[in-house]
Amino acid sequence: MMAFLKRLLQSHIIKYAMVGGVGIPINVGFLFLYWNIIGLPYYVANPVTFLSSNIINFLLNQFFTYREQLIHLSPADLLKRFGKGFLTSLSATLLGLLVASGLVYFGHFTGVLAYVANPIGIVMGWRLRVGYALAQPEVIGWLGRVRAPFNVNRFAQVAGVAALEDPEHLERTRALILTERPWLLEEVARRGAPAPPSQANFILPRVGEQADALRAALLKGGILVRDGAAVGFPGHLRISIGTREHNNRLLEAWDRSTSAG
Repeated sequence: MMAFLKRLLQSHIIKYAMVGGVGIPINVGFLFLYWNIIGLPYYVANPVTFLSSNIINFLLNQFFTYREQLIHLSPADLLKRFGKGFLTSLSATLLGLLVASGLVYFGHFTGVLAYVANPIGIVMGWRLRVGYALAQPEVIGWLGRVRAPFNVNRFAQVAGVAALEDPEHLERTRALILTERPWLLEEVARRGAPAPPSQANFILPRVGEQADALRAALLKGGILVRDGAAVGFPGHLRISIGTREHNNRLLEAWDRSTSAG
């Protein structure tokens, strides 16, 4: 049991969830500091609170969740990663800020209740995401047993429906994947990393013992790929299909890494 718990606590997913869990009290703490102690107006304190919370969240993930990657990053790389992460999460952050500020303005959340508005905003902002799974009924049944109730909110459902109603974007994405996937499969195989046939928007090349070093080198070059061990395939890398420009950047960084080694 102890060995299982130790492995569980070493999982990136569990660590990421733990960091996310402390995000709300950190946010509330910053709001108390800026609003009640320093005395900033609420509509100034709240944006500063969200920005400060994002910085702390980023640092916790870097030094706790993904600390093994730090040895491959310079301060400039870390700053660049923060910028990319901040831009990626900007829509969710702005939505959370808008919801929280709207609750205070229109709902008259004053005093203690203002501290309730921020957690609501955080949850609303970060839940604007939706995914789906296609599988045999038996598999879907098992997934349903562990799926959290109400795990997709109304905003995410509206966004998902809007995406499905954009056939041009869907067709462009489909055509891109159908063109780039076989080409990328061939290119990584030429580099000694064969991958099984794929029907998804990613490939899973077998890299072997160099998987961790290659993933770190790609990360240093600004390319994020997923460790196959996290999905049950140690020695593999999960690589999403991108545009030809993005895929060429990946292969160039790959070649630099292998030539340097």
